[in-house]
Amino acid sequence: MNPIGIQAQLVKIFNPFLLDGENVIFDTVLASLNCGCEGKCNCDINYRRNTGEFIIKECGTYLVNWSVAVEGSYSTSFIRFALKVNNDIYGAVASPISTGLINGSALVKLKRPNTTVSLTNDTGDVVRLADITPIANIVISKT
Repeated sequence: MNPIGIQAQLVKIFNPFLLDGENVIFDTVLASLNCGCEGKCNCDINYRRNTGEFIIKECGTYLVNWSVAVEGSYSTSFIRFALKVNNDIYGAVASPISTGLINGSALVKLKRPNTTVSLTNDTGDVVRLADITPIANIVISKT
């Protein structure tokens, strides 16, 4: 079986402020290993750049690793990012480090086809993204 996965990054910053509840919008897909069944089935992972959502068409278990470089928030002493599955928070990482690289990972078991996965600011405040490259990275792979 061939690997199934996708890697995307946020490289160019157009607006350094990420509102509370707003998805990280990755602007570059670096790799897309879309089908583990040699084109004979519907097992792609697609990315919607306008919403920041990954659409996973095949059920199964997926490993999601992500990182975001931040430079603080307006009023909180922590930064929190959450992985959302079909708009429900699946896992979140809160960090007392308000400037630096925040990392997270989750093992997600998807029981329905066409599931959406996104990474969102769940801090309760606006987060300022860092002015480095890449600003954010995500890898989703089927295990």
